[in-house]
Amino acid sequence: YAGQSIQLVFVGIRGTSFTSDMAIDDVSLDLAPTLDIAVADMPTPIDDSLQCYTSTEAVTIEILNAGLSALDFTVDTADVTVNISGAVTSTLTYQINDNSLNSGNPLASGNSITVPMGTVDMTSVGAYTFSTNVTINGDGDLSNNTLSETITVLAQSGGVVSGTDTICAGDTADLSTSGYYGTIQWQEYDGTTWNNIPGATGPSIQVAPSVNTDYRTIACGSATSNVLTVVPLNIPAPTVINNITSVACNTQGTDTLIAQSTIAGASFNWYDSAVGGTNIQSGDTLLFTGTPSGTTMPALDTFWVAANTGNTGDTAIPAPHASIYSGNARGYHFVAPIDFTITGLEVPQSANPGQAQNVAVLQTVGNVPWNLWSAAIVPFSTLHLTQNGPINGFIPVNIKVKAGDVIAILGQRGTGGSYSSDNDIVIDGNIVPIQRFIMQNPLGTTAPASATQMGYEASSSIARVSFTYAVGCEGPRTMVIGEVDCLVGLEDFEAVESFELYPNPSTGIFNLKISTLKAEQLNLTVRDVQGKAILNKVVNVNGTYQDVLDFEGYAKGVYFLQIQNDDATKIEKIVIQ
Repeated sequence: YAGQSIQLVFVGIRGTSFTSDMAIDDVSLDLAPTLDIAVADMPTPIDDSLQCYTSTEAVTIEILNAGLSALDFTVDTADVTVNISGAVTSTLTYQINDNSLNSGNPLASGNSITVPMGTVDMTSVGAYTFSTNVTINGDGDLSNNTLSETITVLAQSGGVVSGTDTICAGDTADLSTSGYYGTIQWQEYDGTTWNNIPGATGPSIQVAPSVNTDYRTIACGSATSNVLTVVPLNIPAPTVINNITSVACNTQGTDTLIAQSTIAGASFNWYDSAVGGTNIQSGDTLLFTGTPSGTTMPALDTFWVAANTGNTGDTAIPAPHASIYSGNARGYHFVAPIDFTITGLEVPQSANPGQAQNVAVLQTVGNVPWNLWSAAIVPFSTLHLTQNGPINGFIPVNIKVKAGDVIAILGQRGTGGSYSSDNDIVIDGNIVPIQRFIMQNPLGTTAPASATQMGYEASSSIARVSFTYAVGCEGPRTMVIGEVDCLVGLEDFEAVESFELYPNPSTGIFNLKISTLKAEQLNLTVRDVQGKAILNKVVNVNGTYQDVLDFEGYAKGVYFLQIQNDDATKIEKIVIQ
């Protein structure tokens, strides 16, 4: 302070010191004033587009003790004023004349308190300017006593909902809303009432309705978006005409299986298992060829067929062959533009004619991009791997691919690959960029999981692998038995005068009645479609024999009852529903 005597202590080399009483004139020292109150912040209302402002929006002000000494408001009273202008005009005041806002204690230097100013109606659209001022007697610094903030309130809106409006039954639809204002809640309509979807308060949502369902968002409990209807395509299981063939025993015959659907224009895929498995054929007809034996079982095989609403016969083919590369595995990678199913894979003969095919299909975990081959291998899963597979034709597969999946395909014949320039493939009319992908091991001897290095490479050459694919929606599968029987029937089985098995089909209980003209010893055997015997018994019949066959608890499906003596065999199909 000017004109005052200040004792200064100077510390010199090696810790020596000396003091001096000095009169210092014209020296300015910036010391905080003993008493200084400041406006630090306006905690509420919050300036946020997700807020739902109300008619009683709380206004709070944070007051800071910026001075050197504690503030005792029972001694030094402070007045806080908030002038609100713009969409509304209002003045809020609060006098701090005790220490109740600080638990009864004086406010220490550097600490702050929150002052409840009251409420303001913020339901009107427009700008709200909050001008805050605090005063206290003896305030040593008036520059920090004011604060001004403006909040712009827009009209509440649920925004515009968009996304996938048609899905296959069992799949999910991705919906999102844009241009919304206010806290949003997703809702679905049950035909009578709009119901909140628990936890669905973000801008996007994934839904999987089983029937046509309406969706919308509602902001602040009142402002709604447009309505988007998601339609799941429920494809019924097809029916199958089974033209069971009977031929002379030990002679080859063909059973013609014909699929039918109530969906106009439906196509059909035939599989070797109830779930997943291999797509063995497309089309409405499957021919089963077999050779039955007259003393054991008919020729049997089990198939599953599903109806499909989309195209099942397209092929994605990379650019034409240019050269042959021998050594480690090569291929290409891409991002799936739509949902589709890969039904067949083929490495072209130009890669290494006459050699076995090696093919792999990979997908990164979480659909993150692949790394350069020299970097760390991105975590992935193997969707399909064939090593030393068939030489000719497409390898049948059934690989479901979703839009956005990050896919890589590797292919060799032996250790050879068909090279072409980096190019595009076309998937259901979508031009899809592809890029070179490599694995630093031969695919015929090393599975991708054991690869030393793998990833993409910036090069103009790829290894060509063609694939067939299907698009559209596929329904549940229907099981059907391909069957070729011997020409041995009741009319040829002289030991049996009459035969009854009822009800057939049933839930597992069958009534059996056999009549003979004389005493006969008959072997009764029931087998499943794999030929495994589930019942063996010998019965002596002289006139009429009746029995109840109890197969409750057995799997639903087709079984075969074989009645046999030393001279002939009768086979009857039974069905458990």
